[in-house]
Amino acid sequence: MRATRLIAPALFAACLFAFAPACDVGGLDPVGDPDPDPDPDPDPDPGDVDVSGEITGSVTWTGTVNLTANATIMQGADVTIMPNTRFYGAQGAWLEVAGSITVAGSEAEPAVFAPAEGAGGWAGIKVLAGGSASVSHADVTQSAVFLRCETGATLCEIADSNLHMIGKAVEIYAPATIDRTTINEMNNAGVTIGAGGDLTITDSVLLQSSHDLIVMSGGSLSMTYSSIGGAQSSYEHCNYHIGSADSIVVTDSIIGSSVYGIMLGNIDGSVWTNNNFTENNPGNDVLDLGGVTNADMRQNYWDQGAPAPGAGYDTSTPLAAPNPSAGPR
Repeated sequence: MRATRLIAPALFAACLFAFAPACDVGGLDPVGDPDPDPDPDPDPDPGDVDVSGEITGSVTWTGTVNLTANATIMQGADVTIMPNTRFYGAQGAWLEVAGSITVAGSEAEPAVFAPAEGAGGWAGIKVLAGGSASVSHADVTQSAVFLRCETGATLCEIADSNLHMIGKAVEIYAPATIDRTTINEMNNAGVTIGAGGDLTITDSVLLQSSHDLIVMSGGSLSMTYSSIGGAQSSYEHCNYHIGSADSIVVTDSIIGSSVYGIMLGNIDGSVWTNNNFTENNPGNDVLDLGGVTNADMRQNYWDQGAPAPGAGYDTSTPLAAPNPSAGPR
């Protein structure tokens, strides 16, 4: 932007009437026209960036980023996405990460991820073995899997973000965290955990699915101070569908408003304590799928009364009133 300059009248007149070709006063050329080369705009429009193929080195993305085809952040490379960046993915395109990616949005200006114009959806971000992804303050829509963490990924984290109208939020086969994030309107198994996955969810909200919300076929889950399941007007078949798992700890959370609160199978020593079970279908707070031993379900609030799903469950000492500390802080 050009700065406004004040020109002393006497000096201006002396130059103008002397017709001195070399006289230049305060950014005016010899005939008094504005400077043809003003100071550059300190905040220029960064324009569009088209991305595909291999990405190397250290790169910062701002403005509009178009993922036009599959792309890979190579080992040793790092990409930073700044606040208010618009990232548009082509139909079915993946951004693979063998190096690192940091999404550094802000509360006032989140980074936005959406399909390109005319695309029905984009694939998502796939973190490969040795790769890392840190996502903060992002608004994400219409991805098949926003963050897929493959076996051997070193870091997968989402914080302070909003994921909505998506296929899956995450597929987890490595350590991962979700903090202070809302995941809404997803397809079946919007949060998927498989062998090798170790997901920690804190202070987050998950609701509204075409079928189930969290689905496990292995791995581990820790979930605290969160809410899973929406209001009666939304639909969730199962809040948790656990086919098998290595470890589960769910505490101080709200588990409600679904056909089944929990379907649980093939796990020893899972912990579900100090939670509020509310508004699930009658008699369906917990459905035993078999193979469950030593499930600790003590000190929960059950709005239908404590269930008796089988010998492998301890639902004793129920709370007489809802836990006021349950749910996001």
